[in-house]
Amino acid sequence: MILSAGTSLPRDTIIHVWLDHATLANVTAHGYYGVMSDNGNYYLDHLDLSWETIYDDDPLAGVASGNAKFVLGGETCQWGETGESAAAISLLASHEC
Repeated sequence: MILSAGTSLPRDTIIHVWLDHATLANVTAHGYYGVMSDNGNYYLDHLDLSWETIYDDDPLAGVASGNAKFVLGGETCQWGETGESAAAISLLASHEC
């Protein structure tokens, strides 16, 4: 994991986690704040996912209850190499809640 090699960061660092829930759990276990962008369900270029699947993916999954205070929330992402700018609005609208 990212912090297992003795990484030292200022305590007010916010870590943007894009790997998985286990990585966010590791970040928060070390007392750092994190934002979840799980590359499985939080990426809008996964066109096979419904908005319900994205919405139901709990950013706190796998995080110890005492460390939940370090999770600032979740963020969805759209990568440019998998979509074109002309389709961005329709893609976002198809996933809106």
